[in-house]
Amino acid sequence: MRRSGFTLIEGLLTIAIMGVVTGVSIPMYHKYQERSCVQLAAENVAQGVSRARLLSQSSEGDSGWGYSAEHGILFKGASYATRDPNFDESYPVGDCAELSGISEVAFQKLTGDPITAGTIAIANGDASADIEVDDDSGSVSTDDDELVICHYPPGNSTNKNTITVPDNAWPAHQKHGDTIGACPGSSAPSIASSTASSVSSVASSAGGGGSSSTQGTCQDRFSVAANGTITATGPVSATFRVLGSQITYGSNGPEVNVYVSASTNGGSSWTSLYSGADVDGGEQQTLTGLVSGSSVLVRARGYYTSWFRTRFDQTYSTPDATGHLVVLRDGQSPPSYPAFSNQSSLADFLDDILDAQGKIDIGQYDVVIIGELGVSNLNSNSNAVDFQDIVILVSFTMAGSC
Repeated sequence: MRRSGFTLIEGLLTIAIMGVVTGVSIPMYHKYQERSCVQLAAENVAQGVSRARLLSQSSEGDSGWGYSAEHGILFKGASYATRDPNFDESYPVGDCAELSGISEVAFQKLTGDPITAGTIAIANGDASADIEVDDDSGSVSTDDDELVICHYPPGNSTNKNTITVPDNAWPAHQKHGDTIGACPGSSAPSIASSTASSVSSVASSAGGGGSSSTQGTCQDRFSVAANGTITATGPVSATFRVLGSQITYGSNGPEVNVYVSASTNGGSSWTSLYSGADVDGGEQQTLTGLVSGSSVLVRARGYYTSWFRTRFDQTYSTPDATGHLVVLRDGQSPPSYPAFSNQSSLADFLDDILDAQGKIDIGQYDVVIIGELGVSNLNSNSNAVDFQDIVILVSFTMAGSC
């Protein structure tokens, strides 16, 4: 009887293929581990530092606050050594990350001015990130590794420009044909200086950021794609101000908490805004150090628990194909929905930025993001759809003289 089996050659080929796959996958997995370690550590450090500044500005406990990266502790007081340990909060860096630069930062009560400032550098293998605290303003920003790329604006294959982008934003650029390295015939810009590149407007049909009056010297600050993706086209800061937020668990029910986070690298990592606190309206935070090519996304989460059970938990982010988060520009008309139950309407939250015709009236460098978190199926004709669960005004400020 003839028996089937593997020949020696087949066995050797299988072993060789497994060896090749293993040789490729293990280094890639190590790279992934390194980057995940640094991203998580950077998020915790940035949150710890931002919360310390916020608590200082609000004079929480009649004290200034600080953050020790070495110990991963948010502390009350002017330094970790002299802190009150009863108020410690943990924002751990993790054993996998290596720290350099300053080991802790602290802020003055009420003003939020930095007592100690500088850069907390985080590294693991080839992955790295810097958390920077401005010496003058105390503002907090995160700078990831950057790449020099040849950028082809979507829909324009000839108008290429050499720019620098965070390496986490590279996959999105690669998809529409950008290449690593300076464009032919141009020199690579200095990554360290993060100076303004010569990127032209990449405005989609949804409209661009608008050029300044010194066209040729300054440039558009951002573009908005048809799907709601916001892309910085120059070195900018982004300020996120909550105009309003109201959502309940059922008609006249208890409040559903809403939390907001932002990404400046296309969703590869997220920063919790407003120290991770529930928003109601009036909250404001600025992210600095955005470079040309940074993809700015906003994420909103509605969350409610009762009797130790999660009753409601929905999260949506831009760009949102489901239509739950909508990006509006100057001159556009917001949707018209009656407010659910006894809540404030979307028009109430937009009142200060609507013109006489009911259209959005904001600056050319601003966008408004409105969100519906409570109804999962927007085609259900539910009377609970009102798009005022979260309303945020995002303003972009150009670095330098623009």
